[in-house]
Amino acid sequence: MFFKEWPILLVDDEPDVLAVSKLAMKNFAVYGLPLKIYTAASKADAIRLVNDNAEVACSLAVAFLDVVMENDKAGLELCNYIRNDTGNKLTQIFIRTGQPGLAPERDIVDKYDINGYFTKVEATEDKLYSLIKSAVRQYLSSGTALATVELLNNQMAAGGARQKVLYAVSSVGGLVRLYQSSGPNSVAPYWSGVASFRTWFSPRRA
Repeated sequence: MFFKEWPILLVDDEPDVLAVSKLAMKNFAVYGLPLKIYTAASKADAIRLVNDNAEVACSLAVAFLDVVMENDKAGLELCNYIRNDTGNKLTQIFIRTGQPGLAPERDIVDKYDINGYFTKVEATEDKLYSLIKSAVRQYLSSGTALATVELLNNQMAAGGARQKVLYAVSSVGGLVRLYQSSGPNSVAPYWSGVASFRTWFSPRRA
């Protein structure tokens, strides 16, 4: 599977926030590829989208989640759903809140598996651009790394000589060291639901 665009999810119960964000991001590109922006107005809508849309389920690159929607912690509950219920550890999740008093940054970063936190006041076009650019790069890098480790696992399971396999991928020395120190089981939980990285993608540099 070769990417043609980067799936991005915006979740917010304020229609104006969704509209302005989509407008700001419409011309963003990473590695020469445009964004495909999905929106949801609530935690429930977002969960339906994750469950029903194959692209969102398998290759969602970045998600911006509002906190206060159906309840004061709806966005945080959605974060937990994505990370724990679906097993998705690759999507780059950012909390974007208009009420930081209800969701203090340090508490959220300590308690939830997120990649960043910012307020809606901070969400300028330049801020969104830098977040999208860096997040997609990290998503691709992490996914490729896990795919490489999965390739190692499969080759070894098929009876390949361990040292020959490691030598063949010596150019990814960091991955080899991770595999040697932690073993194949250490990466297994992170692979659930990310089949889009089972094939190689060589993007153009942006």
